[in-house]
Amino acid sequence: MIPKRIFYVWGYGELKSQVANICIENWRMMLPEYEIIEVNEKTTEWFNFDYEYNNCLWFKTVYDLKMWAYVSDYIRVKVLYDHGGIYSDTDITIYKNIDKFLNKKMFLGNQINNIPDLAFFGAEKNHPYLLDMIEFYNKEIWKDSNYIIINIFRKILKDKYRVYYDNSKIYDYDDITIYPSEYFFPYFYTENFTHNMITTNTHTVHWCNASWMIKKNLFFLSNKHRIPLKVLLKQLQFIEKHDKEANKKIKVQQIQQERL
Repeated sequence: MIPKRIFYVWGYGELKSQVANICIENWRMMLPEYEIIEVNEKTTEWFNFDYEYNNCLWFKTVYDLKMWAYVSDYIRVKVLYDHGGIYSDTDITIYKNIDKFLNKKMFLGNQINNIPDLAFFGAEKNHPYLLDMIEFYNKEIWKDSNYIIINIFRKILKDKYRVYYDNSKIYDYDDITIYPSEYFFPYFYTENFTHNMITTNTHTVHWCNASWMIKKNLFFLSNKHRIPLKVLLKQLQFIEKHDKEANKKIKVQQIQQERL
């Protein structure tokens, strides 16, 4: 059975955003019996940061590049594999009690575009699908074009376990249950949210901050399997420098226009 605890990832010396604070408070209000656990560089009880940093090149690289969305991807998988529980992004609000999902070995929902989403999901400790993901991050990711967590998970589901799903109904397998989008992800980040998207089955809403859509990050992720890491890191430095200079020019232009 999945334990009553919700993990979220926050660290890097940054203050929580207003959105994150609102969402976490919502969890506490809607699920008062659940333990809400922040995972960061210092919470060694749940995640051994130093060990993972020194032993997983992917984790070290995305951490050093401050690609926090991808740091969180690895942490959520490792924490739920080691301890069991529920993971939630900090831009998700809960609409209904989620106790009925705890008797599943693993549960998650589809996006509207029929891709299983791991922004909110639960799993028992030592779930084999999560172990496969950890192994992918440690080995295959440098050879494979995939880098988004949902695409990695979809690849594992289809290639290794032959799990079939679509957005038409609940797919309840022995090791995993996949729900239609209305349960956890009733709207897509490219849409404008309306309350008509909420149904009687809706338990969460993902507000989609999309922190992963950054030019420098996307360049790294799309080339990690094509370019040697040392060369790629040098190219990233050039891109970052160029973007800073461009942003500085834009800011100067904005100030000058305000003075006119």
